[in-house]
Amino acid sequence: MDQSDTGTPTEREETSEQTTSEEEEEESQSIISSVKTEGTDLVVKRNPEVSIDRITLANPNRQLAGNADMTVATTARFNIADHVPGEHTITAVKDRKPVESQTITLRPEIEIIEAGPGTSDPSLDWDKRSSRWKFRGFVRIRNTGNAPEGIRSLSFSGGVPAPTTDSNSPLNGIRRGKSVNIGADSTKAIRTEHVPFGNVQNEDVTCGTELKFTVEVETKNLDKTIQKEFIAKYGEGSGEPPLGCDIEVLSDE
Repeated sequence: MDQSDTGTPTEREETSEQTTSEEEEEESQSIISSVKTEGTDLVVKRNPEVSIDRITLANPNRQLAGNADMTVATTARFNIADHVPGEHTITAVKDRKPVESQTITLRPEIEIIEAGPGTSDPSLDWDKRSSRWKFRGFVRIRNTGNAPEGIRSLSFSGGVPAPTTDSNSPLNGIRRGKSVNIGADSTKAIRTEHVPFGNVQNEDVTCGTELKFTVEVETKNLDKTIQKEFIAKYGEGSGEPPLGCDIEVLSDE
């Protein structure tokens, strides 16, 4: 007689049913428990009760944008600083087969909320070894989207003492070929190396005038430019005009 098959028929049936039940229970459980963005990362968490091999991320063009080993880990982080805006697919994989997928639409939403000379916000990290910082410009940008965005260039035009002549210049505050990342649901102030409120080239700027100027930022992932108009009030001030004018900047809305 074959002695390898132990247990009564009833016991063997109960064991088989229990194993099948456990497998079905694991298969019925959701594998991807949460998906959210944190700064420049997409964070994916899996159900620790369910075993998988990896989690992959595909961009809207169906190209692989991330691949994380999940044999032990329960959290995967994908850097999406250079993401393609649109619908991304997150897939849990086991034994080289997809076992669960979710989609998320990643899209930044950029708006300019403030701009002005250094004197408008002296708390920023200016190099104050020279008074030149007072005439440099800054732009505060808010990203209300669920994905990060890079700012490739910024420029000041119109009623400022020294308009930006080339938005691609290394003096626009961002190194050529680089970008400044703004995380999802966050705000950042970008300081210029250009000095839009100094080195007077615009003859219309004199103390006692009010002039409109435009700030333009160029985004990386959305590949578009965003503009906002402001009003600069050049007061009488106490120094030699026009650089000695007191400057107040207001949103033109």
